Amino acid sequence: EDEPPRPFEVNSICNFEVRVKISRVTNIQVFRDVERNDLWVSGSFKSTDLHGRCHDKYARTDVHKYAVNEASFNYMWIFPMSAPAQNATLELTLWDEDIVTAADVVYLPKQLHLDEELKIAYEKAATGVQEPVRLYKTVVFDDWEDRAIVESCWRRCCGTLCRGLCFCLAESIMRKDQRYAKMVVEIEILPEEAALKNPAAEGVYRPPKGRFSLQTAVIEPGDTAVMLIGKRKLRRIKHCVICCGVPSICILLLVIILYILSQTGITQAVVETAV
Repeated sequence: EDEPPRPFEVNSICNFEVRVKISRVTNIQVFRDVERNDLWVSGSFKSTDLHGRCHDKYARTDVHKYAVNEASFNYMWIFPMSAPAQNATLELTLWDEDIVTAADVVYLPKQLHLDEELKIAYEKAATGVQEPVRLYKTVVFDDWEDRAIVESCWRRCCGTLCRGLCFCLAESIMRKDQRYAKMVVEIEILPEEAALKNPAAEGVYRPPKGRFSLQTAVIEPGDTAVMLIGKRKLRRIKHCVICCGVPSICILLLVIILYILSQTGITQAVVETAV
């Protein structure tokens, strides 16, 4: 069993900067905008000081528009705080931006508990060691609201003709754990003195990858089609073309052949009459 957290030995109050880097989100399988999300991440950093006062600081990333399976941010938050403190947690939530209505939650929030890392940072700072404490974490988002479950197979197919050749059955019975999204997070707790020597600014610290632009639309039209339409919907369109287009072409060819034969028969009859 895990040992209970060791209590703080309060020597003095130390100030810190908690720097949080949101790198990317992968394996997004829950969607609010058809088969994509205009995804962004919110963070709420909470702690309780020795007097029992609760502190709650909020931050958010920018929006990765048309996020299909992945979203890239490379975004930094900075939360100033004092220690000793207790119940230090970082709550992370994935959202889908909506211009008309309020943003929708894509995956339900996950919490990271930072008490142990904060203790280590405080004990170092209290003894004059100005070293940051770093934490690298892959956060797994494993829960979402029921209404986000993918529609049943027959509703997503393109009609009776395609239902017989239903290709999306495997998608509709995807295991729940296959829909878990993962987010890479880096957390750094710096004493105030170390933070002043190595200043940082909130916002994008490195250009994110995979964002939509006119340049990528021209250079990578296939990826852009997947981004705008959605991988599964694009695949369904291809199957619908095969299911509906091939029979239509066959019928059209049959009509043309019958027409040619009928015209040939009429021509022969006219020649025989003339003779």
